Amino acid sequence: MVGRQHRRRALLAMLVVGLALLVAAPLAQAQSGADPRVVPVNRAQALTGKSYAEWSAQWWKYAFSLPIPANPLFDETGAQCAVGQSSSSPVFFLVGVFNATGTAVRNQCTVPAGKPLFVPILNVAWDNASVADPARGFSRGQLRQIARDIALSATELHASVDGVAIANLFDYRIRSGSFSYTMPATSNLYGLTCEGTASPTCKDGSGAVVPWPGLTCTGGPQSTCTAVAQGDGYYLMLSGLTPGVHQVNFGGTFAGTPIAPPFSLNVTYNLIVQ
Repeated sequence: MVGRQHRRRALLAMLVVGLALLVAAPLAQAQSGADPRVVPVNRAQALTGKSYAEWSAQWWKYAFSLPIPANPLFDETGAQCAVGQSSSSPVFFLVGVFNATGTAVRNQCTVPAGKPLFVPILNVAWDNASVADPARGFSRGQLRQIARDIALSATELHASVDGVAIANLFDYRIRSGSFSYTMPATSNLYGLTCEGTASPTCKDGSGAVVPWPGLTCTGGPQSTCTAVAQGDGYYLMLSGLTPGVHQVNFGGTFAGTPIAPPFSLNVTYNLIVQ
């Protein structure tokens, strides 16, 4: 995967919220006919301590927090799937992939038996990185509308466990809302190097300055930067798997919007559950 534009494109689907969290909880999931492999939206809070919307925000915070060399989004084998995951967390995050094709087959990922898996079927987060008007940036409402439009451009979604498809995936649209995330000042998902604190200067791999209104960084050799984003998309929380080898597949297609190009994702995990 090369180029900042491709990273921005890849971020749309992850492939691969803090304060105001909204849940899209379809009534169909509260009915007795819900898929037993999927934790219903209205039961996630009781089971895991957080709602789907809160977990979707946590997923983005997790994805942004890791530098590229350690980030499982850049690992097509699955060997790094546990990096940054907390053993005390009630869920385990699966991720999309950052590469030129939007596809990956991961055979080296080991997950705990019985722990629910939080899966980003197709999702988007939008912030003010490379905003067209660096003097102002997008408001939170504008960011929310951009993320919404991209999420609603989805034309196809798919997910299966051990080869058996999960139905009604468009019912699992989750609006993460507004959230704040922290990323490394260098080797981050955008491929930027940011220097400074209150108004940092960020440059891409070619040395071009990338405007980012509202970004703040801590400075120093281990500097991190904090930004606000809006999230939207489609997620599943899968019930914990039994020991053994299990296959989880997910992905879909965004048709694109005037501000975001089309994107397709198809990721398969052949999980080692123990």
